[in-house]
Amino acid sequence: MFTSEKWLLHRNRCEIPSTTDEDTQKFLKYRSKIENQVKRLTQQLENRLPQGRDFTGERILTTLESATKNVPIDNAEASRWQSQLLERPDLAPFPITLESNMDLMWFLTSEGKIGLYIGGISEHEFTIGCGQRQLHYFQRFLSDYQTMLASKKQLWKLFFEATANLQQG
Repeated sequence: MFTSEKWLLHRNRCEIPSTTDEDTQKFLKYRSKIENQVKRLTQQLENRLPQGRDFTGERILTTLESATKNVPIDNAEASRWQSQLLERPDLAPFPITLESNMDLMWFLTSEGKIGLYIGGISEHEFTIGCGQRQLHYFQRFLSDYQTMLASKKQLWKLFFEATANLQQG
């Protein structure tokens, strides 16, 4: 670990110590200050890791149960319980990043709702649930998709007619 010379330099903030005796109280105070800084930094690093979102509310329920049945050990535990109980969970799902707009296939369901398939997971059918304010956006997406499909069909029809004409000529 540390040799005596390295430890001596570490204790004296990388300075060569004078020949006078060192103050042990000052050193102990400095050491506890550094230890507290290290604890705080490690706690910050641990808290920086992403935490999974609690869609079911299970974490809040377990915290509430332990807070009603137990007494907190110290102020840190009490503040942790309080922060977990007061946080508002984000119930919105994670956003989906798509490579292109061709990955979405829009359609109307039998109930008249707007739905879509996502490329790669087309076995799942998603329906749009939104208010009247946002509905016109999704209606526009559906009409644009239907227009794009119609133009693709028209292009393929022209292509096949042109190749048929070339084969006959």
